[in-house]
Amino acid sequence: MGEFKRRGEERREETKKVKKALADAGFKASVGHGRGTARSWLEINLGPKATRDQCREAERVAQEVTGRHGEYGGNILVLSQSGPGFQEEQP
Repeated sequence: MGEFKRRGEERREETKKVKKALADAGFKASVGHGRGTARSWLEINLGPKATRDQCREAERVAQEVTGRHGEYGGNILVLSQSGPGFQEEQP
């Protein structure tokens, strides 16, 4: 149980570091980790108006901060979709 808790703390720290680095780079992003068998994946959501270039830049920033690399960008998933914190403005 102690090892699982430690890994959970490591994920929380990684999430905080990535979120801060993305904010410093000018991104408003939702950052977290996958659930279940995808728990090792870092998930970044830039919101519905993010461009492909912004997604690539966010992935590059996350790779620099975490040291992740390899297949699938080091298991980093960058999304451009609506969700909590990214609601469309009403006219």
